[in-house]
Amino acid sequence: MPKEISLIEGGAIDPSSWQPDRVKQEVATIIQVRPELIESIDYWLKQISVKIVGQRCRFVSYRSLSLWLEDALAVIKNCQDVVQFERLGAMLRYEMKYHDKYYPPASLSKLERAWKKKMPLFKTRQARLLLQLARQQEGFQWQQHSLELLSGCRDLDGLNRKYHQVSKEGEEFADLPEVIYEVDRFFHQRWVELSQTDDPHFRQMGNEE
Repeated sequence: MPKEISLIEGGAIDPSSWQPDRVKQEVATIIQVRPELIESIDYWLKQISVKIVGQRCRFVSYRSLSLWLEDALAVIKNCQDVVQFERLGAMLRYEMKYHDKYYPPASLSKLERAWKKKMPLFKTRQARLLLQLARQQEGFQWQQHSLELLSGCRDLDGLNRKYHQVSKEGEEFADLPEVIYEVDRFFHQRWVELSQTDDPHFRQMGNEE
C-alpha cells in the first residue's frame, strides 16, 4: 500500500505555480486585511507565512484556499496512471485523517467524490496491470530456468539440444520479447565459449601449455 503523505509532500499540489495576485486576494480575505497591507507571502512546507505591514507574521493553511481544492480536483481528473491513482488515494486518506479541520466545509467530500467517481476506471486498469505483472513474473521464471540449463552445458551438442528445448518452451512467451532476447543472447555467448573448447586445435594448444 502506498505511503500516506500530504498532497503537497507527494507533489500532487505545487503552490509555487499559483498566480501570486490571486493568492494574495484569497489570503487577504481569510485573514481579513486589505491586500495592499500584505508585504510578502512565503510558502512553507505545511503552511503559508504572511507578512503584514506593521504586524507580526500570520499563518494560513494551504487547505483553506480555493486554489488548493481546484488543484486537487484537477489532479484527480487528469490522472491516467493506476499507480499514481493509488498514491492519490493514500494522500487523500492522509488529508482526511490529519488535516480535515483545515478544510472549508464540503471541500473534503468533493475530493472524496471525485476520487470515487474515477475509481471504476482504474479498477479495470489495475486488474489488467496485475495480469501483466503476473505474466512478466512467469516469463522471468522461465528465463531463469533456461539460463541455468544453458549454463550447465559442457559441450556444443548438449548446448544445442538444451537450446532447442528452451526455444520450444519459449514460444509460449512470444509476447515478452525482452525475456526471450536474454536467453538467445546467453545461448550465443555460451556457444562462442564452448566452440573454443570444442575446437581440436584449441584443445591441442591447451595440452601443449
